[in-house]
Amino acid sequence: MKTTSKRSLRRKLSPEMICEIVQRYESGEYTTDLSREYGISKSGLLKLLREEGVRMRKQPITPEDEQNAVNLYQGGMTINQVVEQIGYSYGTIRRVLYE
Repeated sequence: MKTTSKRSLRRKLSPEMICEIVQRYESGEYTTDLSREYGISKSGLLKLLREEGVRMRKQPITPEDEQNAVNLYQGGMTINQVVEQIGYSYGTIRRVLYE
């Protein structure tokens, strides 16, 4: 699985875009929507926000992401790989898969 490095993510996003992402997240927009719009993975977006010092909101998993987690897991990924791919905690993904 390919992961996005800090450097390549910052090359893809200008400082202005990063500032805009931070402002939009702090205004309440969902990381799923922002990651889709900016063409980056949700886990990459979450990492970027943490690196920018943003206080993270607790985010419930969406039905779409629940199904995506199930599909990825059934497709052969480990729980840790699913966590990295869609950006929720290990506990959240485990709960989705086993409850």
